Amino acid sequence: MNPATPLRIAIPCNADRVHPRFDQAHCFCFGEIDAEGGCQLGPEQCCPRGEDVCRWLATQGVQGVLCSGIQQHYQVRLRHQGIWSRWGASGPIQQALQDWLAEGLPRCSGQLHRQRQ
Repeated sequence: MNPATPLRIAIPCNADRVHPRFDQAHCFCFGEIDAEGGCQLGPEQCCPRGEDVCRWLATQGVQGVLCSGIQQHYQVRLRHQGIWSRWGASGPIQQALQDWLAEGLPRCSGQLHRQRQ
């Protein structure tokens, strides 16, 4: 990651919690993560009805998705958009994000990432 360019991630949300299923989520919180691991979490934004969520996330500049559960075909569709996914996050969004950041930033090579359980 270029130190001047933050990593932009999307977290599917249900109020202030990680949505349990990516395929049922329409609203996302976006996080901008700098090279030092600092994060700015933005307000919830919703994908417009009828729009393909994976394509929409790409138009929002998302590089990765941190989620609870995601079906394989959505992983593939995200990867085709140049977006990696990491699943296993749960609970309040802020806590899930902090837990993920504590593990260290992912390699952003288009690989799939899975949170340790």
